[in-house]
Amino acid sequence: MISWLLFKQIVVLFVMMGMGLLIVKMKFLKPEDSRILSVVCLYLIVPCMQIEAFQIHYSNRILNGFLLALLSAGVMHAMLFGVTYGIMRPFHLTNVERGTLIYTNAGNLIVPLVTSVLGRSWVIYASAFMFVQALLLWSQGKRMMQPGGKVDLKKLLLNINIIATLLGVSLFLRHVEIHGIPRDVLRGVAQMLGPISMITIGMVIAGVDWAQVFKNRRIYGITVMRMVGFPLLAILLLKRIPFYLLADNGKKILLVSLLAVAAPSGVTIPQMAQIYGGDADYAGSINVLTTLCSIVTMPLMIYIYQL
Repeated sequence: MISWLLFKQIVVLFVMMGMGLLIVKMKFLKPEDSRILSVVCLYLIVPCMQIEAFQIHYSNRILNGFLLALLSAGVMHAMLFGVTYGIMRPFHLTNVERGTLIYTNAGNLIVPLVTSVLGRSWVIYASAFMFVQALLLWSQGKRMMQPGGKVDLKKLLLNINIIATLLGVSLFLRHVEIHGIPRDVLRGVAQMLGPISMITIGMVIAGVDWAQVFKNRRIYGITVMRMVGFPLLAILLLKRIPFYLLADNGKKILLVSLLAVAAPSGVTIPQMAQIYGGDADYAGSINVLTTLCSIVTMPLMIYIYQL
């Protein structure tokens, strides 16, 4: 049932993506204009979503579920890192390929899906995965994409998304609930995440040279590993180790983590590649191809998990 609801919601998001593509094809905007929407998402919408996700009534049940989601996120990332670095030498993986295998589009795609399929109260568990990923992305990920670079602890802790998550957790633990106009503003901005993100992706896709994308044979192996291999490994871990016993509704909480692992490659990797002199076009091509594949692979992985 959930896999079918997920499929329908992914179709809805893909229609929104088509709108972004159409607005570029009709010459109203250019593909590079998508960067403006990306900045709005990253520095405004996502932080509001992170804070709003924790605006639910405090209970030990939810706290235990959040801790389970954090544990699951840690285990999933350990698996992603372990396998990626294990196959790095045999397959001669580049920095871009490693980044696209490890880091997923867990925020822009998963939060709208979780909200629509499971309900707004479940976004808090998606936030746990996003928090762990953000810490790793802006430390190890940045260092990997910037050869010779160092981890800037100050910049890491001052990252707007890290701050927003910590603020949200603090308000939740202190039983502080935001009411009135501020709450309506947070909720209204947070609800824009899905549409804006997908329109942005559509605009990017409109500028893709598909002949160049399909010419590179390595992209197929990376896409299969990202969209099929890693999700199947995640399912195996979740089936073998009874994490779900640690919290009420444990299986559904772990399903949120699985969704995040099964998501397409992260949009931040092409951006980092562009900034630090990597192969941004290749990274962007992987992001586009994995996004297109997700309409089939994500519902399929959830179906397998529920068997």
